[in-house]
Amino acid sequence: MFGAPIIHAAHGNWGIAAGSLFGLRIGMPIGLGALGALYFERPDCDFCALGGFVIGAALGGVTAVIADAAIATEERPAERRVARGGAVGVGLVPWVDRTRRGASIAVSF
Repeated sequence: MFGAPIIHAAHGNWGIAAGSLFGLRIGMPIGLGALGALYFERPDCDFCALGGFVIGAALGGVTAVIADAAIATEERPAERRVARGGAVGVGLVPWVDRTRRGASIAVSF
């Protein structure tokens, strides 16, 4: 949990270190865990919401690792950035409607 933020901080990227710790490593598992608890909550089952939270938190932890790896690149010279497109994007969009709930994850290189 603290490894990637420490490495970001050691490279002088304090903003990325804070975002990695609070946004990805803490926020992502809690947020997806809460969505999982909402999804699996049923009135006839006492522990279904807890199981949903655990599943969501695990998926959030994996997503955090993938997202952190995507942003953990060293700065490249400008000509290499332009040649490769210059951008890495990771997005997580939770969605809920009357019949389905879930989340979409998109990674672009």
